[in-house]
Amino acid sequence: MSGSAAPPSIDRLKAIPIFEGIDDERLGRIAAMTTEFDAPAGQVLVAARHEASGLFILEEGRVVVKAGDAFVRELGPGELFGELAVINEGPRSATVISKTPVKCIAVGRADFWAMLDLAPEVAVGILKILASRVSTS
Repeated sequence: MSGSAAPPSIDRLKAIPIFEGIDDERLGRIAAMTTEFDAPAGQVLVAARHEASGLFILEEGRVVVKAGDAFVRELGPGELFGELAVINEGPRSATVISKTPVKCIAVGRADFWAMLDLAPEVAVGILKILASRVSTS
């Protein structure tokens, strides 16, 4: 084998729309700020009214977002959840439950702000997502 390959975490981040166009050096630094986890179907990933420890980006699987008993939306690979409570530093506004087994990337609250300092274009990507959600709700 010759040459060097980018770490898999960088390749996974490249597949996520909010990281589009970010160079490998910064993606490597962002990857170091994240952790990954798997969860089975039916697990509560985020509970409404609880303090936000960070946000989550779906790599695989699907989740359902609920406000009380009301269905809000379903999210899939490349989409994020938990960002509002991190941004406004308030409690979670919704509950998120895995509909299928999921693989997620977690970004802690402090690391989220460091990530935005490192790559402000991530903030633009998140703003686009929030605007889209507002316009379709």
